[in-house]
Amino acid sequence: MTELPHTQNATSPHLIHPPQITLGVVSYLNVQPLIWSLHDGEGTDHWEIISARPRELAGRLRAGEFHAAMVPVFEYFSSGLPYTIVPGASIATRGPVGSVMLYSESPLDEVHTILLDPSSLTSVNLCRVLMAERQAKITFEEPTPEEQSRVALKGVARLLIGDPAISERGKHRHEYDLGALWHDMTGLPFVFAAWLVHPSAAQMPLNAPLTRAREVGEANFSVIAKVAPRFGTTPEFALEYFRMNMEYDLGETEFEGLETYGKLLAKHGLIASAPSPLRLHEV
Repeated sequence: MTELPHTQNATSPHLIHPPQITLGVVSYLNVQPLIWSLHDGEGTDHWEIISARPRELAGRLRAGEFHAAMVPVFEYFSSGLPYTIVPGASIATRGPVGSVMLYSESPLDEVHTILLDPSSLTSVNLCRVLMAERQAKITFEEPTPEEQSRVALKGVARLLIGDPAISERGKHRHEYDLGALWHDMTGLPFVFAAWLVHPSAAQMPLNAPLTRAREVGEANFSVIAKVAPRFGTTPEFALEYFRMNMEYDLGETEFEGLETYGKLLAKHGLIASAPSPLRLHEV
């Protein structure tokens, strides 16, 4: 079990704001509760926030373009860099997530080909882990835009993540939620993304302000949900999504799920080995 570090009380009125921190975030609806107060609250001039697709975001963090980023956790396990993880905030789920979906016209037991979302990093490898644990013989492909209509073919499924996955709900005969499949298999939360800190920023005090940002976001779901039209959905849907599908904490149970994912990645040859214990940001 990963031991959580002692941090300054996140609710303290005297938080130390790090000066001019550049953060990277995924460009989806689900991250908004984690960054809303950094855009609109006190001390917003301390943060430069840049959005990108998950795979691009991970590469840019690896290149040192950000001090920290809310990136796919597969980057932590695969990059070889000594990132640290900010405890207290993540993009996770304790069951159906609603935005990481397999769509098919065939039942899962008859699927032989899965078309992967090219923007994904953690979820494509979660899909590989889930299928390997089911001992399913699957061909994984990254389709061109012209090939994505193949999802209508017998035995073909398509993995979508984020807002595109939400927009496809209800349009296919068979829909499988990867958060639900993971929870059914392990009984644990699944962490899709976490704040990873670049080694160059190892001494920057990030734990308290980023945890406080999560707490403020959770207390203001109904306000934050109003941005939903920018992401192609309604405030009513967004509010239910935040409350029912998403888990934004990163505590002991989430770390257990994260460590389990790392072990299964190593078991199935998707990474060389899983670091243990996880390296947590200390300040």
